[in-house]
Amino acid sequence: MRKIFAILLVSLTVLTSCSKDDNEENTKESNFLIGKWESKEDYIGDEVSYDIDGEFIHTYTATTVTSEQDGEFRATYDYTFDPQTMELNTDENEGVVFIEKLSNDKMINHNGKEGEEYRGTLFHRIN
Repeated sequence: MRKIFAILLVSLTVLTSCSKDDNEENTKESNFLIGKWESKEDYIGDEVSYDIDGEFIHTYTATTVTSEQDGEFRATYDYTFDPQTMELNTDENEGVVFIEKLSNDKMINHNGKEGEEYRGTLFHRIN
């Protein structure tokens, strides 16, 4: 009886600790945007259309993004981000923004279109 109880206790401990790790990983994924991002290049289709180095700064918290252009405040929006679909939705009529690439230091977002209709922006993390 003690062996069965010990096995159940160990199993429960292992399952509980795995669940906690999974939740922490999901939190990390969903909060990966948090930080300050500086614009580098705008794309139309496959080509760089504008060198916008430092023109735009986006600062993400867990629930809001603040936008600056040329050092001037533009707006603060509430947002949601789904790490599975890589969709970013704001509370404004901006529509869905798709995150094409997201790493420690680089983010590329775009409008979800292809070919000549593709519009994207490369950002680098600055903190």
